[in-house]
Amino acid sequence: MKDEKSGDKLSKFLKEVPSEPQIDKDGLCTFDFRSHTIKDGATQRQEARSVCVKFVENMLKSLNERFSDNDDSANLTALTNFFSPQINDHELDSEINTLFDYLTSFGHEGTQQELKTCFKILQGQFFKWQQVC
Repeated sequence: MKDEKSGDKLSKFLKEVPSEPQIDKDGLCTFDFRSHTIKDGATQRQEARSVCVKFVENMLKSLNERFSDNDDSANLTALTNFFSPQINDHELDSEINTLFDYLTSFGHEGTQQELKTCFKILQGQFFKWQQVC
């Protein structure tokens, strides 16, 4: 993402940006973009680059912090399948095992059978609610 400029809006903008800052009739470094006068200069270009780099770095950092655990995809899949009416009880057992392991990592106390019963009740309530809506 840092090296590409393939975004539609960014590509259009970059086509209209002069390759070097140019002095306008008032003696200022500006250029027009879609009826907007944009201040231009070495400082502005460096600040723009810095903001773009920081944005991408912070976005990647945030995504890595939120989704870096390899178990996240398994847990999300298990939750998705848990709320899917197309998954039968036999297939749901492995998903409940995944969710049980996840919840016990946070200190859930109780047996796997208790949690399975709770999940079945929740799932039944969810499907009743879904049919009403």
